[in-house]
Amino acid sequence: MLIRVFGSNDCEKCKELLRDLQLYKMNFVFVDANDDKNQELCDLHDVDELPHVQVIRNKNILAQYIGSESVLQIRKLAKKKNNV
Repeated sequence: MLIRVFGSNDCEKCKELLRDLQLYKMNFVFVDANDDKNQELCDLHDVDELPHVQVIRNKNILAQYIGSESVLQIRKLAKKKNNV
């Protein structure tokens, strides 16, 4: 399972989410939504609010969470994964 996080370096919720992902040792990739080179990918996934999180398995998007909800949902997923 891979967590793809669309965020920005100045987004406090994004920073909080990244700290949680590192704490729970989740497999994730960060996509800087403010970087012009990522604009096409952001457009493809309709990223218009940050953080925008996708849970991916076998190249399929299983779930998406947007905004503050993403932090709570990823914490639940991480705790479940780690049996916390």
